[in-house]
This record gives sequence, C-alpha cells and structure tokens, in this order.
Amino acid sequence: MLITSVVLMLIPMILTGAVAYMIKSGLEGPGKPVLGHIFIGLGLLVFMLLPMMYAIIHESSWGTISFIVAIYVSPLAVIAGIWLALVLKGTRRIAGALFALGYPAVLFAAIMTAIKIGLPLTPESITEQRGTEIVMALERYRIDKGQYPDSLNELKPRYMNEIPLALSSEGVDWLYTVRAEEFTLGYMKDPDKFGAFVCLYEPSRGDWACGHNQWGPFKPVPTPQPQFMR
Repeated sequence: MLITSVVLMLIPMILTGAVAYMIKSGLEGPGKPVLGHIFIGLGLLVFMLLPMMYAIIHESSWGTISFIVAIYVSPLAVIAGIWLALVLKGTRRIAGALFALGYPAVLFAAIMTAIKIGLPLTPESITEQRGTEIVMALERYRIDKGQYPDSLNELKPRYMNEIPLALSSEGVDWLYTVRAEEFTLGYMKDPDKFGAFVCLYEPSRGDWACGHNQWGPFKPVPTPQPQFMR
C-alpha cells in the first residue's frame, strides 16, 4: 500500500516536470519553436490524464485520490511555470505563465469531466435509478388495485418483469414496507462494521433521503463487511 501511494505521488510529479522540460526544449532555441518537442510534452500530459480519467469513470473512489494528486501537483506546475518564464527569452516567457495557470486548470477540468461522466455509472446511482423504476411500478399498481402491494414480488410480471438488484447493498435485498396509504422503499450503501448509509423513499417526500444508520420503519440489518475489512 505504501509503495502504491509513493508511486501515485511520484509519477504525476515526474510527468509534470517532463512536460515542462519538453516545452522548454521546444522554445529555448533562437529559431522557430521545435514543435516536435512541444507535442511530446503535451503527449506526456495526455498520457497522465487519460488513465486517471479512465480510473475515475470506472471507480468513483479514484475521484478523491485524483483531487489529492492535483492539489500537490498544482504547486509544482506553478514552480515549473515560473522556471519557464525565467529561462525562456522574450515573448516566449508567456509560455511560463500559461503553464503555471493552464496546467492545474486542465488537470482539474479533466478530473471534473471524468467524475461527471462516471457518476451515473456508480453502483449507488444505478441502484437509485432502479429504485425509481420500482417506485413507478408501485404507483401503477396502486392506480390499478387501489392500494400498494404487500411485497415487491407482487409487481411481477405485470408491472415489472423482474425486481432489479440493489447493486450498492453488498447482497442485501431492497427494504420495503407498507403502512396505511404509504409505502417506504429503501436500500443501503457503504456497509461497514459501524453500520451503513440507508436511503429511503416515501411518496409524501417524493425523493430519496440518505443517512447513516437511519433505518426508518425497518429493523437494522446486519451489515456485511466489505472484503478489505475482513
């Protein structure tokens, strides 16, 4: 774990320095800029950003890690930009200011874009989308029958072919109960040895509300511990 953390810190720092060096190499000569060197530098930046964005899109926890990386790399980019402004000549010193300001901006923009793309793909987002589909089926059932079903299985097969799984719940089924004229549908997420976040939907509220160990009308469910905690 320590080695992985060190590598995650060193690689962006090394690549940031390499990008600055290649830009300097392409602009420091008295003649025309050496575009090949500049393109290599930009290519190194892309080489750092694409795997980072891929990881964020497919695993939401990488978003936090990437923000941490961006926070400690940004001062290095500013230092590299100042260095470029000092070693380059004439109007080419502008490249230093652009690097100092643009490099962190591109880094954070890439992270935010990846988070925006990956958010609908997280287990929590998919679970909530599926929960909303169940809510719509429950309302259709009530319109037809005059009441909500006692069990979600009563929605099959007319209102739903199958009850979709709650992906974020570590194998625990949907929470569902009916009281008078209202139902409560719920699922849990992020279970650990201290409990879990429980998300509940009620028609009177019309939206999902989540809270740690806030089970509402349900009895607390023993929370399975994720693999890394065993």
